[in-house]
Order: sequence, then C-alpha cells, then structure tokens
Amino acid sequence: MKCLKVFLASLIFICASPIIATEGNNPWKLLIDRNGVKIYNRDMAGSPIREFMGRCVVDASLYTVGVLMLDFTAYPEWVASCKDLRSVACRNTLNCDLYYIMALPWPVSNRDVILRAVATVYPDEGVIHVQCDAIPDDNRVPVPSGYVRLKAMYVKWILKQLPDGKTDVTFLSWAEPGGFVPSFVANMSTSDFPYKSLLNLARMVRLPKYVEMARGMNGQNYKQKMKLSQ
Repeated sequence: MKCLKVFLASLIFICASPIIATEGNNPWKLLIDRNGVKIYNRDMAGSPIREFMGRCVVDASLYTVGVLMLDFTAYPEWVASCKDLRSVACRNTLNCDLYYIMALPWPVSNRDVILRAVATVYPDEGVIHVQCDAIPDDNRVPVPSGYVRLKAMYVKWILKQLPDGKTDVTFLSWAEPGGFVPSFVANMSTSDFPYKSLLNLARMVRLPKYVEMARGMNGQNYKQKMKLSQ
C-alpha cells in the first residue's frame, strides 16, 4: 500500500489556500501549506482520479524559470521520480514532443509517456504558459519491458512575472495511472513528492547558469535566445 501511495505522489507533482472554489468546477482541497508551497486536489469530472493544482512564488525572473522549463536534461535533478526526459521531435524551441520516464518503487511498474509540450509567451502580460498533453497510441519510442505507458495525462504551468522581480508559479496536473492501480489508492497519495519537486524548482532557478542564460531575455527574444536542450 505504501508503494502505491508513493506511486501516485510521484506521478503527479505540483505547487498553489484552504478550499478555493473555481467557477463551474469542484472546489480545491488544501493538502499542504509549508515553506511557501501550497498543494491542492479536487474531484475531476468524469474520472475517479483527482486533479492537482499548486502555487508558489520563486525568487527568480520569469525568463529564468522559463529557461529551466526548456532544459529537459535537468528535469531528473528537480522533478521527483523523473528518471529521464528528452525530446522526440521539435517543431521549434517552444513546441516539442517529449519522452518522459517515471522511476517508481517496487512492486509498482515504472511509467512512461510521450507528451506534446507547447510554450506560449505573452510579453505584454509578462506571462508564459506551458501546456503538456499525452499523445495516445504514439509508438515512436517503444515501451520498455515491464513499463506501463500513460495514455491520458495533462500538465499545465502558468508563470507570471511579479512587480518585485519574482515569479508566481501555478501548476495543474491530472493523469490516469494505467495498469492496476485502484482509484481509491491513487487518491490516497501523499504530497511529499510534489512538495519536494517545487522546493527543488525554487532551488534550481537560483543557479548561476540559469540566471546568466536568462539575462537580457524578454518576450520578443526568448524563443530566439533560448538554446534548446535535447
């Protein structure tokens, strides 16, 4: 049972107040509020698996966080349970198909998924959106022996520049775990893995290499100046 809880906590990580109502949707339930990180979940219409949301403020500029988001090779350093993330194909710097592997504790099988990731920059608003959606039945990367492929998953990051130079980070995520994981077990997942991931993000964006890469970036030149990690 403990491993199954860890599985779901690893599968969906997040960062965003007691119960908050969103118009037209179920209310969010607060799971954790510590060290500036707030994590929530709520019932998802049409699915027994709950949706997750989070929010935090990181001490870094919008484009410093944006640079980290596009450094795919660094994800195992800060995303809990991420064994690998790499590009499968890119149409441009901000539009890529990614292969993501989650390393999970025995006896739960590792999961993998192919995601379409699209980043959209709104320079006038000082906002970056990153939307990732599973591509079902995509066989460009064979499923490794013993793995379970996720076919239904989405992740959305909303990054907003604040007047003091920091960045407000909002994260939404939902996934069907695949394989044999009962929904009641999935929804009992702890918040340790998402919490650690967001603390790691706050640490990573302070690294000199990301600060330097983002120097001089703005909404007009972000795409051109960003050197894609593949």
